[in-house]
Amino acid sequence: MQGTRHHHQVEDGYFCEGEFDSKGGEMTVSSHTMTIPPGALDTQTPVKITLTVLRDVPSDILLQDNETVVTYGFWCSSELPFAADKPVTLTIPHCAILIDPHSIQTVLYSWSHNEKEGDETVKPERIVQTPQTCRVTPHHIEISLEQFSGGFLAFVRNQFHMDGKVMSFMPFSTKMMPISRKLTMELRMVNKPHGTFWVNI
Repeated sequence: MQGTRHHHQVEDGYFCEGEFDSKGGEMTVSSHTMTIPPGALDTQTPVKITLTVLRDVPSDILLQDNETVVTYGFWCSSELPFAADKPVTLTIPHCAILIDPHSIQTVLYSWSHNEKEGDETVKPERIVQTPQTCRVTPHHIEISLEQFSGGFLAFVRNQFHMDGKVMSFMPFSTKMMPISRKLTMELRMVNKPHGTFWVNI
């Protein structure tokens, strides 16, 4: 079942809302897709769910030195919680060029919907993701959510170098840069192997 969806742009992101019941459904805004499995909502009466794409990294996200934000953020909310054993899947594109997506460590800086709603003093929690809660593909991150919340995903950079190979990436450009996030440019010099053309490297 596809929930009824309304899509429009808001000031600091993209926003959509839909009405869903126990049959579940799917909602897409910009490049973010939220999939609600059957039984995740314990109701026969449709309830409204909202999903917003966040384009600015908040200043209260304190990234560690080896972390880089690789996605736009998200915020999803509803008055009805998910069932405990029926997580919702959120699929978000990332900006990295990956050699081995399965070897990338991902962390989520997240706010609980119940804690954050209406309270700007709530700080995000740093959650290290596991293969059971997060799957990285060459172009997307699929994350399981057990409650309505919001947050930003980051890659741990010390795992970008695997067996002498280098993973290149460019973080998403944001209108506001948090204090903890340093703007860096990295240049790597390599020796061209004998008999190999530069175009093949």
